[in-house]
Amino acid sequence: MSLSAPQRSLWGRRLLIVTGLLMGVLLLGWFVLNIVWGGHRLGPQRNFTQELNSTIDSIPLSQRAWPELRRAVDRLDLDRSRSFSAEVKQLVKSSDALTQDRWLSANQEALQALRSALRLPKLGLPWDASIPEAPDQFLLLSPNERAALALADPNSVIPSEEVDLLIGLPLRFLQPMRSMARLLEADARSAVRTGDLSRAVDDCIAMLDVARLCQQDPMLISQLTGLSIRSLAQATILELVSTDSLGSDPDSLQRLARALSVPVARVSFAGERMIVEDTIQRFYSDDGSGDGVFLVSRLPEAYLLTSTPMPRLIMTNGVRLHELFLQPFVARAAGTRKQVIETFEGLVSEARKLRDTEPWAIDWTVLETRQGALVSDGILRGVHLFPLPLVTPGFDPLIIASHGSRFMHDCARLVVALHQFRVRHGEWPPQLDELQPDLLIDLPRDPYDGAPLRYEVRDNQPVIWSVGIDGVDQGGVFGANPMPFILKRAPAEPASPPVAALDERLWPMPSPAVP
Repeated sequence: MSLSAPQRSLWGRRLLIVTGLLMGVLLLGWFVLNIVWGGHRLGPQRNFTQELNSTIDSIPLSQRAWPELRRAVDRLDLDRSRSFSAEVKQLVKSSDALTQDRWLSANQEALQALRSALRLPKLGLPWDASIPEAPDQFLLLSPNERAALALADPNSVIPSEEVDLLIGLPLRFLQPMRSMARLLEADARSAVRTGDLSRAVDDCIAMLDVARLCQQDPMLISQLTGLSIRSLAQATILELVSTDSLGSDPDSLQRLARALSVPVARVSFAGERMIVEDTIQRFYSDDGSGDGVFLVSRLPEAYLLTSTPMPRLIMTNGVRLHELFLQPFVARAAGTRKQVIETFEGLVSEARKLRDTEPWAIDWTVLETRQGALVSDGILRGVHLFPLPLVTPGFDPLIIASHGSRFMHDCARLVVALHQFRVRHGEWPPQLDELQPDLLIDLPRDPYDGAPLRYEVRDNQPVIWSVGIDGVDQGGVFGANPMPFILKRAPAEPASPPVAALDERLWPMPSPAVP
């Protein structure tokens, strides 16, 4: 039976109403599932700072270096109206050699206490975001903090600043540790000038201890600072070994060889894992199984951290209804809590693999693909896999820095062994394998091609070189003013047509460029 036009119109309106009601019910159900039953709320907040400090608290006081370092620095004849770092900079950079020698000689008792403290196994400095207590202020306060403290009412109590994110915690011990290394470097040079070789070796070993203590901290910036200090120690050792006095003293060479036999710790990403977890727990819901969604209510803080202008379309301004409608869309654009963690773990897993791969065999393809996945376009790019685009480091330079530090450490061991051979036999070895096994178990290999380092005795001087980034041995041909060796990332594919670069000299160390 056919329907009349009015009947068809009536049924059409009814169908439209039913369809609208059905869609409304489905949409309402979707929101209820996403907002109410989905458990879209912050879960328990782990206190990572407290966990870090509990680890430090478990270290016996007798093994903590920081209290002893503080007492040793307190005994140095320094102007306490300024910071320790400023005083060391003044001494090292602005004083002539004679002034340095006099000051360092007069402060040997305190410097010996400093060297002894650095031998302790752990640094033991608590994490604290507040103004340090009086005993630590000379060491830890920055110039700006010292100025703010001086301007404050002496009768007032300076409140501790609450730091919301682990990423915001200050690592105040890094600058003092750098300053200690610089002070020890200056003392080592002074000791060689005055003929006290044992003291010079003590200072070099203490510099390696400074690096060791820094590298124990889980944060990557602390480990990189440790690598930097280790590079300073290695360069100082190589420079002092080249002097006639220390380079010909068997006892000094033996002590340096023993100190350099300790392997260099590889970089760890444990601290970055804490930063990611600490940030995630503040922006993602927790369903109790390790998963959750990004919360719209946390969008303003997220855009603030990413320094990305927040789109007007998703400005919530505290309106709960607005959040209700946006939550499902934002949650899917941002990715789930589990996706963020799995993405980061995949990055770290690949970074660890490359860290443990010999530098000449590294393939960067997988890491670059994983890092590229962090980049997103669109209106919600500021929260795409948040917080990974904000806190994930560039892993390739970190991996190269780790390989480079270990390689230069092995080069320092090689040079010390060469001098030991000369002292024993009265001449340089004709081949590097003459050092095995008495002076070296393993010889360092060229980081660019994995072959043995190139070596010749020229004009009664040993010359060691690397083939360099092009992987082509030019027979030890160097530039007129070669730069100190720095390991670089080799290109994925050689240039076409190939361009032969000069070799890179490792020893003798290139002379500093004259400005």
